Amino acid sequence: ADADADADADADTDADTDTVSELPNGPDDEYAAAACELFSKSPTMLTAASSKADAGQVLIEPDSNTNYLIQRPEKGGDAWVTLSIADWSVVVRIFATDGSDYEVIYDSGQLKLQRELSNNGSCTEDGISDQEFKVHEWGDYPLHFLAGGEDPIRLTLIQEEEEE
Repeated sequence: ADADADADADADTDADTDTVSELPNGPDDEYAAAACELFSKSPTMLTAASSKADAGQVLIEPDSNTNYLIQRPEKGGDAWVTLSIADWSVVVRIFATDGSDYEVIYDSGQLKLQRELSNNGSCTEDGISDQEFKVHEWGDYPLHFLAGGEDPIRLTLIQEEEEE
């Protein structure tokens, strides 16, 4: 019942204010700005898998030119995609629509959460979250969007350039 009340409150917030996220603001940097620009463009449409076992059928790679509109396979249900990371020892930023509760599934040592979920600092009133991971091992990582969240889900992944 509380979840329904929270969902109703979020819907009211969307309609009544410009800022939907109660998260702290993240960095206002070139990657956050790129994500804001991507979210203003037409997305690539995908339908997520309904289980972790099938997540490998929907691959998403970090790409500074692509944003996705991910449809849940069942209205309000769990949604699964796979993050395909080709490089090792890189930082990947995940930008998603506010209210898209997700978790990246990985074994200890493969990834490290660099920065907690925050509001995109470059377009704070657009309701885009920003989270940063350090990827220690290249590979495929299931991304699970929890049931009851945003539907459809807007998402983009941007791999930061390595500092020299």
